Amino acid sequence: MKYICIITLLVLCLILLLLTGCITNTVTPEIDNGNLENQTVEEPATAKVDTTKPVITGSRAPLPNSFGWNNSDVTVSFSCIDVGPVQSGIDINTVTGKTLTTEGKDQSVTNTGECIDAAGNVADPVTVSNINIDKTPPVVIITLPKNGKYKLNESVTGTWSAIDSLSGVKDSKAPKKFNIDTKKKGWKNFTLPPGLAEDEAGNT
Repeated sequence: MKYICIITLLVLCLILLLLTGCITNTVTPEIDNGNLENQTVEEPATAKVDTTKPVITGSRAPLPNSFGWNNSDVTVSFSCIDVGPVQSGIDINTVTGKTLTTEGKDQSVTNTGECIDAAGNVADPVTVSNINIDKTPPVVIITLPKNGKYKLNESVTGTWSAIDSLSGVKDSKAPKKFNIDTKKKGWKNFTLPPGLAEDEAGNT
């Protein structure tokens, strides 16, 4: 009987607490225009759009001299770069260049492969042009005297000239005339020293 009274008392106390607001079920509302409602507020999503094509840049090595010529092989390289205010990043980069080994004027190299960013924008191909290669030295030719017979003590002057079929002769480094000794009979052989002429590519 004693225990029944205690249990009854506890139940009455709980009922009294609920009625007086001492025990409450608390809900944290969010404010929407001054009204308290049970709702979820979502922030708007921000979308970034990449509409700019990536760029392919070309370079060459070694650089030409002041006349625009090289006297060795020229390697052309390309790079794939993402640009623009919104950059999605490069997704595919297979661009390659080429090494030119053949002599010639106004040669060019266009990249192979692709440069594509993650948004699907494709770069335009790029060409590196005006590549001039001349590896051959100019040729020195003895123009006088002609093969033949000359008198003893006759005044005979030898002359020479230089030609270059590609970059052209830049300058000559020695007099173009020389005297031939005719005081004695016999064949007269003479050889011009190397380095008499230089072309615009730097070959001598």
